[in-house]
Amino acid sequence: MSGRQRKTLVYKGRDAGVVEGRVYRCRFHSPHLRLKPAAIGFSWDVLAQLIALGVERLEVEDAETGMTYWVSLAHFVEHSFTFNYGFGGQAALPLEGWRVYG
Repeated sequence: MSGRQRKTLVYKGRDAGVVEGRVYRCRFHSPHLRLKPAAIGFSWDVLAQLIALGVERLEVEDAETGMTYWVSLAHFVEHSFTFNYGFGGQAALPLEGWRVYG
């Protein structure tokens, strides 16, 4: 593991991804892209954990396509929009704000 710290994030009792060093990684399912505009988002609680852990980069894998979206946490925070559909506050960044590989 090359000496990097690894921490599993938990949100509402469920695995919400892993932080390795300064990188946060998680998986999602394409239907979550049905936001208008299409975007990838996180709860405010998860974002607070990421900031407290000193995360610098977000990597999100689409479980259906295998595509990985990535962005710096600073860019996400600066350019995201906030919303609450009754499940708690969230912030999301439109897909055009992410870089893609895979």
